[in-house]
Amino acid sequence: MEGEITIKLRQISEYDINLLVEWFNDKEGTRYMEDPVDIYTAEYLRERINKESYDFIATLDDKPIGFCSIYNLKDRTGEISILIGNKETRGKGYGEEMLKELCNYGFRIYRLKELFASVDERNIASLRAFHHLGFNEITEQNGFVLLKREESSIKYTREIIKSYSNI
Repeated sequence: MEGEITIKLRQISEYDINLLVEWFNDKEGTRYMEDPVDIYTAEYLRERINKESYDFIATLDDKPIGFCSIYNLKDRTGEISILIGNKETRGKGYGEEMLKELCNYGFRIYRLKELFASVDERNIASLRAFHHLGFNEITEQNGFVLLKREESSIKYTREIIKSYSNI
């Protein structure tokens, strides 16, 4: 990644459905998903998206590069996931930037207290990104690592950064 990267999130619209169908049916891009469907259809995605969740298209320079979601919302907690759909943007660090924006939405805009994620243990890049953003491993089960980040960890991170700047 060169320079400052600005990933923006926007709500999904009907115009995104065909792109999402393409992304979710890409076996390489979805190989680490916990519960992949054999074939994603426009109808399936229309029904699933925005039902008790916050779903977004991630953009880079106004170009769609991925999908991300906050779901399983209960008692000010939520689960998050991302998918880098655009093949040209995989492996370039954009996933971590998407996660950063998604956490910002979860904690600052939706006022959640905890975020969880379930990551395939083979997805080293994703695990690294979650760790960089303050997520801690809770447990491993069936080849997936359950991670958690509390809203207070943002304050903790700021305190650490502040203490280093005083040295």
